[in-house]
Amino acid sequence: MRVPCIVRWPGRLPAGMVNPSLASIVDIFPTLLHAAGAALPSNRVIDGKNLWPILMSEQAPSAHPFLITMHADRLMTVHSGPWKLHVHAQRKDPIPEDPEAWTDPRAPDGVTIIAPFEQYNPAQYPGLTSGPDPKAWQLFNVKDDPGEQTDVSALHPNVLKRLKGYAEATMADMPRFPRPQSTPTFKRNTGGRLDLWTSQE
Repeated sequence: MRVPCIVRWPGRLPAGMVNPSLASIVDIFPTLLHAAGAALPSNRVIDGKNLWPILMSEQAPSAHPFLITMHADRLMTVHSGPWKLHVHAQRKDPIPEDPEAWTDPRAPDGVTIIAPFEQYNPAQYPGLTSGPDPKAWQLFNVKDDPGEQTDVSALHPNVLKRLKGYAEATMADMPRFPRPQSTPTFKRNTGGRLDLWTSQE
């Protein structure tokens, strides 16, 4: 949902075609099975959908009525067509007083942050800092407003109700897993450069 899916298969898929419909990484498995002429497993739930129609036509709609994003076990957003619903308030990181002098407090320790060693700072990727204050159940039309600057939930109550229904039904269907036990504290590197790609020979 965040990046384009680029597929090249000469002789099987049309070249130069762009379909803006939403899809998810979970759709790759059923699509590959379809391309190979194999059937989906019948002994488990498969969340993904076959993307073959989307790959063959610019007009094919999304195979999903909606897609979700998660953060750990929390459902964060619901996407449906041009609409995006924030189920929970999104975190809004404060802008440091001096972005050029900012350093990541976690540091590139080889565990929490692995690479690059020199972390980008907020001055290098500020993004949009305007828009409404984050809150739950904000609705945006990301086709007309990709920067999510205007909450239109009050203008589209039927869309809000539909997407909220998707969220509530999905959360009710989610299994509740016990919280994992804490793991021992990692040994953290101090100083030096962690380079995974340099041979030690």
